[in-house]
Amino acid sequence: MPKRKRSIVTEKLTEEFLNNDLPVKIKTQLLSDDEESDMDHSEIKIEPYEEMNDDSLPIEDQTLTKSIGVQTDAVCETNVNVQKILNTLKSKHLESSKLMVDKLFQSIGKVVEDTLTSMKRKDAELNNDNTLVGLLTSWELKHLLQFFQEQNITIKTLSLMTSNDLTEITKHMKIGDKILFKHNLDKWRKDRNLPALLPPSTGEVQDTQFQYFGTEVENPKVNVLDILKLHKSGCKILKFYEKSQKISEEHRSCIMNIIVQHFESKDLHMSLQTSYQLENQILQIFPTEKLEYYRTERRGKIYSKFYNKKKLLKSLKTTDSVATKEDTLVPECDAHVYIHALKTQDFKSHAYSFAWCSCVNFRLNQIRNECHTIKEALKLWPEYKGPSACKFIECDFNGLYQNVSANVNWNEKFLKLYKYLKNYNNTREKSIADMLTTIEIPQTHEEKDHHQVYLQLLWCLHSSLYQTKKCARKNTNGKMEYSKFTIKDSQESFIYINSTMQSLQDHLAALAAKDDNIQPFILGLGDVNNLKIDQFFIYLDDKLIKCDSFMEAFETCFKSYHVFNVHYPMASEPFWIFVENYFYGIFKNVKSYTKGCILLDQLSKI
Repeated sequence: MPKRKRSIVTEKLTEEFLNNDLPVKIKTQLLSDDEESDMDHSEIKIEPYEEMNDDSLPIEDQTLTKSIGVQTDAVCETNVNVQKILNTLKSKHLESSKLMVDKLFQSIGKVVEDTLTSMKRKDAELNNDNTLVGLLTSWELKHLLQFFQEQNITIKTLSLMTSNDLTEITKHMKIGDKILFKHNLDKWRKDRNLPALLPPSTGEVQDTQFQYFGTEVENPKVNVLDILKLHKSGCKILKFYEKSQKISEEHRSCIMNIIVQHFESKDLHMSLQTSYQLENQILQIFPTEKLEYYRTERRGKIYSKFYNKKKLLKSLKTTDSVATKEDTLVPECDAHVYIHALKTQDFKSHAYSFAWCSCVNFRLNQIRNECHTIKEALKLWPEYKGPSACKFIECDFNGLYQNVSANVNWNEKFLKLYKYLKNYNNTREKSIADMLTTIEIPQTHEEKDHHQVYLQLLWCLHSSLYQTKKCARKNTNGKMEYSKFTIKDSQESFIYINSTMQSLQDHLAALAAKDDNIQPFILGLGDVNNLKIDQFFIYLDDKLIKCDSFMEAFETCFKSYHVFNVHYPMASEPFWIFVENYFYGIFKNVKSYTKGCILLDQLSKI
C-alpha cells in the first residue's frame, strides 16, 4: 500500500502575558510519511494574533518547509513573551509527545539564544566607544588594558593624542599590537570626524610626506608645537591664532625662523623629507593655513631658510674674515731681549712701546698656555693694569688679527645700524622704543656727539640680540639656578651705568658676592636714562682701567676677550658675537645665533 503523506497543523491562542502585552498565535506544522512513523517537526511560526478565518486555505495547499520560521517581531519585542510562550508550550500544548517537546524546544531555544546574543552584541557595540575596555576589546587588544591604565590613557586622551604621543605609546608595544592599534586608532578617529594625526598634503610632496604607517622619520622627536611653545614669540603666535583663527605673513616668517633656530641650536640635520614633515605639522597646528604659504618651490621655505643662512655665514667667513695668527703663534727668537728692555725702559717712551710689540707672540703664547684666568695673566704682565693698558691691549689684538681695527668704517657701519633700528625694530621695551625715537645722526663733526649716538644704538641693539636660552648661573646668595636672561641683563653685562662711583663699587661688590668669575665689561659714570656719560672705565679683575671715550672703552673691552682668551659674558654673548662678525669681520667663534645671522643679512641689504 503506497505511503501517503499527512500534515498536522496545530494552533494555539495563548493567553495575554503580563500587563499591556499583546497576545500571540503559535502555529506548528508537522509532516509525516505515514501514521506509524515518528512525526518530524517541519515549521514553527510565532506571529501576532489575528482572528481565525473560516475561508483560510486547507492544509494541503500550504507551503511546507524544513526550516524553523520565527516571526521575529514577536520575539524581539520582549523576551518575557517568548519565555511565556515556552512555558505554555511545555505545559499545555505538547504534553502528550516527548519527542515533539524535545525537538520543538531545542529549535525555539536556539532561536531565542541567537536573538538575545545578537541584541547583546549590538548593545555592546553601542557601549564600546564609551569605555576604554570596550574599545580595546573590539580592537582585540584587551590585554593592553593594564598598560593603558598605568599610562592614564582614556577615551578623551585618544581623541587629543598628537603624533609625538603616538610614537611614545607604541614604542613599548609588540610589533603586532602596534600595527593593530595604529590601524584601529586611525579608523576610530576618522569615524568620529577627528583630524588625522598628521593630515595628508597635496602636490609634489605627497609621496614623501610623513605618515604614521610609513617609513621611520629622520628626526622623530622634532615637534613643531613643542618648539613654538618653548619660544616667547611662538607662544604669542599660538595665542593670536586661537583668538583670530588666522596668522599674518610676518607670523609665518617668524614660525619658520623659530624652527630654523631650533635646528641650529640642537645641531639637527635638515633634509627635504624633514622639511616636508615640518610643513605638515604647521598645517595641523594652524588648520586654516595652506601649504603654498610655506612652499614656493620644491624645496620649500623652511629648507631654503636653513641652508641660505649657512651659505650666508660661509660667504661672510670667506670674503670678509681677517687673517688670524692664533693657531701659528710662534714666539719670537729674541723675545727675551725685549722682555729685558720692558723691565728697564720708561713705559712712556717710544722704545717701551716698540719692545712690547716686538714680543707679542711670546706673550700671547704664555697667556694661552700658562694662564687660566685674567688674574693669572695680569700677574705675569702687570702692564695691562697700567695707564697704557688700552694701548697694550690694542697692540696684542693686532698681533692676533692683522690690522683689523684699521679696516673698520665706524660711520658706515653705525649708519646702517641706525637705519635698521629706526625702520625695522619692533621692540616692546618702552624705554628702548622711546630712545629710538630721539636718536638722530649728528650734523656736526664732533667726535663726542657721534660716540653718544653709537652708545645709544648699541644700547638699543640688545633688545634684538639678548640671550634667550636658559642658563645655569648663580643668584645673589651664590646658589646655582637655571633661568633666562633679560634685555637688562644683556645691557648691564655690556655697560653698567650709575650716577656715583659708590654705586659702581656697590655693583661690583654685588657681582663679587656671587663668587663667580667676572668678565671684562664697561662701567659708565652718568645718567642711565639718557645715556649721558661723563667717565668710562673697563673692569679687569678688580681693576678699573679709565678710558678717554666710549669708543675707546668699547674697543678695548671687545679686544680684551681675545687677548686674554676668555669667553664673552653669557648674558650678552649674542651681542658680542654680532659685534665680532659685523664690525670686525671676524668669524672665529664656532657659536652663532639665528637673530644675529638674520640681522647681518638685513644689514647687508641696506
